[in-house]
Amino acid sequence: MRAFFSKNMLVISLRKGLAISFLLISLDAFGAQDTSGSTIKSSSIRAKSINSVFTLAFPNEAGFMSWDPENQVLSAQTLEVPIVDFLIYLKTLTRWEIFIQPGLRGKITTEIENLKPKEAIRSIPWGVPFTLKSRGNTFIQLRVFKDRASSATQIVNPLDLAEMSGEYSVERIGDEIIIRLKKDSKIDINSIASKLGAKIVSTIPELNAYRLKFENEKATESAKNYLEGNNEIDSVEGNYSYSRPDNSERGFTLNSPGMKIKSAPGLSDDSVIIGMIDTAISSSDENSEFADFLLPTLSVAGESTDSADSLTHGSTMFQTIMQGLTSTAASGDQVFDVKVLPVDVYGQGEQTNTFLLAQATVQAIENGADIINLSLGGPEPSSILQDVINQGADKGVVFVAAAGNTPDTSFTFPAAYENVLAVTSVMGDGSIAPFANRGEFVDVAAPYGAMVEHAGQTYFSSGTSISTAYISGITAGLSSQSGSAPKQVEQKVRADFKP
Repeated sequence: MRAFFSKNMLVISLRKGLAISFLLISLDAFGAQDTSGSTIKSSSIRAKSINSVFTLAFPNEAGFMSWDPENQVLSAQTLEVPIVDFLIYLKTLTRWEIFIQPGLRGKITTEIENLKPKEAIRSIPWGVPFTLKSRGNTFIQLRVFKDRASSATQIVNPLDLAEMSGEYSVERIGDEIIIRLKKDSKIDINSIASKLGAKIVSTIPELNAYRLKFENEKATESAKNYLEGNNEIDSVEGNYSYSRPDNSERGFTLNSPGMKIKSAPGLSDDSVIIGMIDTAISSSDENSEFADFLLPTLSVAGESTDSADSLTHGSTMFQTIMQGLTSTAASGDQVFDVKVLPVDVYGQGEQTNTFLLAQATVQAIENGADIINLSLGGPEPSSILQDVINQGADKGVVFVAAAGNTPDTSFTFPAAYENVLAVTSVMGDGSIAPFANRGEFVDVAAPYGAMVEHAGQTYFSSGTSISTAYISGITAGLSSQSGSAPKQVEQKVRADFKP
């Protein structure tokens, strides 16, 4: 069983200026205009041309590689980087035609700066023979081999967007179930749990819901069959674990000017609150330029193990929400009465689960969330989560969820539920990203990638999780600017961002 959670990863498309278009979006849903003159209507997202330098950092502090497409110069500083990895990075950055002899091994330690292609290739200590072809000043082809040039038959492919878009595992927890009692139920849950040999792990009083844990899968299945026949029980369902999303150590940087926005001081009745159900944010975000937009983190899973040194998935989503919000600004230094409420569903664990997601959503709504950002999903529906969403929607809460990072039309939950804005990803030309779900349940589309800052470095992340965070930020920005409730703005977003 597979599901998705967008990872922070490397740049995939290096078309000039593509990534910066994600920061220069403007909207006319409520008459907002970006001072740069860029416009976005429906799915017509266009790239802007700027001078850019792209940098990829190798894992484990093994160095970096940079490519300046404007001046056609390469820089690199590496320490014992495997030759295959070196060539993959080179291909990803430059899009040159590169071949390697299958099975070739070796490591590259080099230091070059702003060299033209032919000079750069000749300056790298490959340790094995190579050939290069060029036409004038245009680089054509590189072959790296041990025996002869004709042995270099394996094409070096760039890092694949679909492969890097954040697949992660979702598995049923075999010894757990979630039950909900009817409102007028006279069942004593403690007696039932004792009779069935179960432990009550946690509860959601607002939903009359309980998470039960058994000795083994056989006992769990037996209890499930027994409880399903009780007419005082509203529902019985499995509990599913969602693995903790990772962030790649590999970085991506781009020279990119950004518009500055400000947060209105404090909380007011007019504040638009985005409940962000995710991992904890990095403590460094609490001191960032967007710190005033943050509310104290809630946790339904205990204290987080994430440190200030780690770029978390939650931090990536928070910064992307801020970029979506910024894109609605009519001018620099605009003040938004918007706050982000992080709700940590992982704590110190490597997994979260359906029950905790429902619990977190309830807590976010109880703490005033007007918009719920769910940059996550999976193939299994959950009646408890669906009911939480329906109840929240009845109160005017807008739910925004990722459609999934598989290029098919299969349902992804919670995005596929009726009261949820299902978000897919689009490329710079407005076409649906090659990795993204394009099912009929999809409502809106947004840019597939975002650049985020951490510890003085800039990283690039992609996936429908990113697109979801953009839409949440955009919805909040339009609501704050117009004075309209997020539920009213949702209709505009559905119309203007339809894929």
